[in-house]
Amino acid sequence: MKFQVRFDTRNVFNGLVFVEDHLSDPECRSSTVKGLNKNGCNASLKLGFRGCGIERRRSNDPKGMFITTSLIVAFHPEFLTKIDRVYVVQCFYMEMEKILQKDIQIKMPSPPLQTGQVPMPICRYEVLDGSPSGPPIFYATIGQMVYHKWTCEAEIENQFCMIVHSCYVDDGNGDRVQLIDRNGCAQDKYLLQNLEYLSDLMAGKEAHVYKYADRQSMFFDCQITLTIKEQQQIACPVN
Repeated sequence: MKFQVRFDTRNVFNGLVFVEDHLSDPECRSSTVKGLNKNGCNASLKLGFRGCGIERRRSNDPKGMFITTSLIVAFHPEFLTKIDRVYVVQCFYMEMEKILQKDIQIKMPSPPLQTGQVPMPICRYEVLDGSPSGPPIFYATIGQMVYHKWTCEAEIENQFCMIVHSCYVDDGNGDRVQLIDRNGCAQDKYLLQNLEYLSDLMAGKEAHVYKYADRQSMFFDCQITLTIKEQQQIACPVN
């Protein structure tokens, strides 16, 4: 199974697209590209899920697999120049579970059951520059102040409560460190302190940037548990 990444360029592209640090492997680079569309203004590379140093990281929530790699778009077929670009490409392949059921009624049918599905909140995790209102960042330096923020948006207000828990940081190769336990409590306050809940569906905390000694990228993996807010409950309980 393979996936393809395509880049549209302003000018005719006669260079190469290859995985960073794997130029010598023919499976990890494109051949010289000419005329992939009528103007010759695009570049592409098809890769398999294994090999070429591609990072594969399984996720429990949502359930699936993250595929991450760094691609270099070189406009010259032999040299790197100032107009070349490096892109970090991440794809997520979701695993779906489907339960098939068949009901058989014998003699008297059961009374009809009317059900309705409440739309679940949509949640996201962001790393912001310095504060809850800062812009999202994707690259940072050691010691830089950032703000980790988890938010969920619900169609119906005042109906759900949220808790962030089971947070890990890893280097993409299996070296994992737990930051927040299954109860939502910080495990290493030098890395990340207990989260502050700004509302029923928003939590966050500022922290200084750190990194693995021999890795350029880090991956954060957290779980969010949503519960129905009980009637007459003014605010959600927080650990």
